[in-house]
Amino acid sequence: MKKVLCICNTYYQLIEAIQLKCTLLQKDEVSVAFSDHSRNAELITKRLSKHNVFSRCYFWQSKKQMTLQPQKRMENLSILAKEITGSGGFGNSFENEAYDELIYYNQFDNLKVVFAELYNQNPNIKVSRFEEGIFSYGDGEYSAKKDKIVNPLRKVLGKKSLVECQGNFYCFYPEFYKGQLMPVRIPKIEAGKETAQLLSELFSTSNIEYSQKYIFFSSVYDFEGGKPIGELDIIKKVAALVGNENLIVKVHPRDSIERFAAAGLNIDTNSTIPWEAIQLGRDFSQHIFLTVNSGSVLSVSMLQEKAPKIYFLYKLCDLDGNPVAANCVHSIDDLLTDNSLPIMHTTVSVPTNLNDIVN
Repeated sequence: MKKVLCICNTYYQLIEAIQLKCTLLQKDEVSVAFSDHSRNAELITKRLSKHNVFSRCYFWQSKKQMTLQPQKRMENLSILAKEITGSGGFGNSFENEAYDELIYYNQFDNLKVVFAELYNQNPNIKVSRFEEGIFSYGDGEYSAKKDKIVNPLRKVLGKKSLVECQGNFYCFYPEFYKGQLMPVRIPKIEAGKETAQLLSELFSTSNIEYSQKYIFFSSVYDFEGGKPIGELDIIKKVAALVGNENLIVKVHPRDSIERFAAAGLNIDTNSTIPWEAIQLGRDFSQHIFLTVNSGSVLSVSMLQEKAPKIYFLYKLCDLDGNPVAANCVHSIDDLLTDNSLPIMHTTVSVPTNLNDIVN
């Protein structure tokens, strides 16, 4: 039996950690650290700890720790020293444990500090990544400027870097993974099984229903990545086309609900609940999912036999001034042209005319 720590910054990652514990890591001692990068993370961590799925459940104030760091991180000698030596840390209780494997996705500075401390506890620790949705499969390793300082100095001290310790990439579709790690298939989450039941209890989703045929999943690119792409304008046009009473907007966790409400749109009051927890165990095959470029429409749909119709509307937006959104769209295009994922060709469309969404 090995001892594993899963670092989770999003609800999607938390769901993966739960599924890993219920399947591949069933016989192992697995702990989870869920960070404040997600809404209500502390509450969900407390609820999760009562279910005895994980050995330990930690609420990690990662976002708070990051905001305490200077903006010019190259000048933050304290953080550099912690990443190099693994001494000091942030005082997180899980930093003092000895683990055989660390599983994570986001390479934040404080994650690297945590790794450095865990490495000191066990120099043979294995490091794995897991996916953050299907669009993360082609991601290369993120290399910060300071890594050019940190990694050589760790080598001088006889310590390996985070990247050097990496081995596995846990994912639902290993055949689509294009990175350098060893892909390991996570069993699909089945309705009625342990993970789905636990999610229903954690988020109280059993009574949630959607009468609207069209569900729009907002993204972040009207306020992140560059110039606004005109997503809100597209949503208003959809409402005018299909009838406002037939459309509900699932607001992104970092988006402002007020801007949609001010436009007279119907807002999903369950927007703070991760969509994966809602969709699992439900039949949305008679609904139509709309988005500009949010991966939420695919995460569970790809795991279900009866999938909804999905429309990506990025061709109807202006992406020229938003390079981050444009890169995301490039990943979507790659995905939709991959023949190894047949669901892409049967349920997903990228219309050039908004009228094509009417069914």
